[in-house]
Amino acid sequence: MTEPSSSKKRGCLAVFGLLVSTAYLANLSGGFIEIPDNIPGIGNLDEVFFSGIFFASLAQLGITLPFMEGKGRSIRESRMAREAEDASDDEADSADAQPKDA
Repeated sequence: MTEPSSSKKRGCLAVFGLLVSTAYLANLSGGFIEIPDNIPGIGNLDEVFFSGIFFASLAQLGITLPFMEGKGRSIRESRMAREAEDASDDEADSADAQPKDA
């Protein structure tokens, strides 16, 4: 048996995070398993946490929302873009370092 690729594992984890965060934010438990919202400063941290999981899962799956324009790239896409930008910066630096003939 072969192991699933890491991108497939990340996709499954993103779908799981999306399902769990959606269920939690929809308050399907009727408020029995969440932090009491009447505690000042702490009451909304659970919603903030699960909202972060929700948006990170969307970004990992490549799903962008209108207000996430340009920010909804997956981690892999962001890393590849950053590496390409670094490579072009290195090429520009090496071109500047070469002596120019007059």
